[in-house]
Amino acid sequence: MDKVCVYVTSGSGMYPRMLINSLRMLRDHNTVIPVKIIIIDELDEWFYESLIKYDVEVIQKPFFISPGEEDYFPINRIYLKELSEPSILHIDADTFIFGDVDILFETYKHVDFAAERAKWAARRPDWNDEFTYGISPVVSGVHIWNHGAIQKWDLLENCKLLREGKLPASNFLYRISDTYYNREEFSIPYSLKEHGLKYEYFRPQHCKVPVVPGDLDNASQSIIFHSYASNWKRIYTQLFGNKMSPKYVKSRQ
Repeated sequence: MDKVCVYVTSGSGMYPRMLINSLRMLRDHNTVIPVKIIIIDELDEWFYESLIKYDVEVIQKPFFISPGEEDYFPINRIYLKELSEPSILHIDADTFIFGDVDILFETYKHVDFAAERAKWAARRPDWNDEFTYGISPVVSGVHIWNHGAIQKWDLLENCKLLREGKLPASNFLYRISDTYYNREEFSIPYSLKEHGLKYEYFRPQHCKVPVVPGDLDNASQSIIFHSYASNWKRIYTQLFGNKMSPKYVKSRQ
């Protein structure tokens, strides 16, 4: 295989429901593209059985332990570096898919990395592009690595430097949260700069995250709409109604 879609998610709370819905929608539009599901820690039998119906490979991993990152779930994306495929599309569970994800692979195959800008950062008055050397931080929930460039994502190293106040964006992140939340998203531009990687930002028709309230009403205008978990139930209800199975969520036919 030269490309793969990958979800890295928890097996508890709302995440199984969100993941099954996203996966079903993905398969509505592409039945053959390889998909791997990396479940962190808990994996119930019903969840596993629901997933394999969609012709996916399920991988169970322990919560990745790194000093200072014990409770920070995004650090588990380090497992992406264990994959052998040169092109990897990471998709968060809290996504809705309205088209063929293979379009993203084809559109951005000429670059090493693609994701959506973290517009929330640029909208803050205390933001300065120089914090990340002129490369915008990105929304890491949906992103593509090509040409094996995932191996050059210095996730652990840069998250550590951000927490220790040793990178230009450290103070900015600390002003937002004293836990330096979102640090994995800021680790990416530093890696792109350090390794001279080619990158682009997703076009709105390919992937979008909500920035203003009206974005939630136009989710289907993108191939992948990354709702964020806090908005997921609202988007699901808009699309499919109020009824939600406790163990299985269907997408549109």
